[in-house]
Amino acid sequence: MDAPMTDIPTLQTDVLVCGAGIAGLTAARTAQEAGARVIVLEKGPETGGSSAVSAGIVWTARDLEGWLSVQPGGDPTLGKALVTTYPEAIQWLRTQDVRLDPFEFGESGWNPPFPYVAFQLERRDDGRSNPRAAMDRLTANIAGAGGRIFTETAIRTFVQDAAGRVVGAEAQGPNGRVRINAGASVMATGGFQGSPELRARYFGPNSDRMILRANPYSTGEAFQAALAIGAGSAGPFGRFYGHRVVAPPAVVDFPSFPRVHLGGALPGAILVNLRGERYVDESESDEVSVHALPHQPEALGFMIYSEADAASQIGSAALETVRSVGTEILEGPSLDAIAQQMSTAWGVARAPLLATIAAYNAAADAGDPTMLPIPRASDLQPLTQPPFYAIRFLPGITVTYGGVRIDAVSQVLDSTGRPLGGLYAAGADAGGIYT
Repeated sequence: MDAPMTDIPTLQTDVLVCGAGIAGLTAARTAQEAGARVIVLEKGPETGGSSAVSAGIVWTARDLEGWLSVQPGGDPTLGKALVTTYPEAIQWLRTQDVRLDPFEFGESGWNPPFPYVAFQLERRDDGRSNPRAAMDRLTANIAGAGGRIFTETAIRTFVQDAAGRVVGAEAQGPNGRVRINAGASVMATGGFQGSPELRARYFGPNSDRMILRANPYSTGEAFQAALAIGAGSAGPFGRFYGHRVVAPPAVVDFPSFPRVHLGGALPGAILVNLRGERYVDESESDEVSVHALPHQPEALGFMIYSEADAASQIGSAALETVRSVGTEILEGPSLDAIAQQMSTAWGVARAPLLATIAAYNAAADAGDPTMLPIPRASDLQPLTQPPFYAIRFLPGITVTYGGVRIDAVSQVLDSTGRPLGGLYAAGADAGGIYT
């Protein structure tokens, strides 16, 4: 690997790849296999991106119908391309000496609501993935085949010829601005969730409260550079992939983020905001319900659960994990006591909270979710077994859904749907896939 770019004013290559997460590394290696010379630019100090510290599960819906059931606003052409080429992608990773084992989500306490297929990257003896090993292997394969990888070097602008075709890019390295001339350029920088400015633009005034559960280098430079030369955009821009993340004083850092969230581990819990009101259907998976959180007062949510959840095998393991990062968990012998603690410690409106819990328990006792302003689709059980507990959380953002508009072969399109020429997008830089 070439390390940080220094003293190289102009480079020539066949394919330029901006970003060295799993999407960028895959693009670079497949280009090499087609006979292309490749240069990879990575803004961070090493390759791998967020992929390297993710949960390491490569998965998708088993068919287009399943994909559309959870991505109703997505582009079906892109969905079909994703689902139908998935088996080929898995087989290709194996040709790169990346080990993949079949994976089932059930052990995590959550199952996708549609038929799916999933594989785990480099499973370790303890059952966890080792995606860093997979990313290092792809990096070594690229370098071993003559590819040049420059770290600490970020895309600034794309360069076009007189006809408007993208013929390379200018980038910023440790020693200044450089130019790379290329027959084709691929943007795969991982989205823009690391940019406070772009988060504020697309997610609103509470975006500064979002916890970044991803690498800090995906800040949207490629996305903005593409828009500047006429690329079309594809949303949704107000939605993102993420999870509820325990709030400070808990410390959720870059390497620990995949395991520090509660997900579906406490199915009997209810979720409220600072006003003491339920604001979502708790039976929704938390990567869905988290979208409502930035729109709550101070983007704060509160989970109230009973001893039944705390003592379950999945719940106790999840709680042990969040405690390990300093999560503040309140405990009370009664609902009145826990409500008082939440009011005193966190400013939650006590009387509305007690009224919310009473209404929730009444609906659960009656077995009638329609009694609730926001009906709960499943797991409607009364909160009655003391002691009771409460955890405070914020929205955690992993990756943005909005990006540039592409077609089924990843060409970047302009606002009229015509290819810009010479520019492609992969991974989170491409919009229109997830909603």
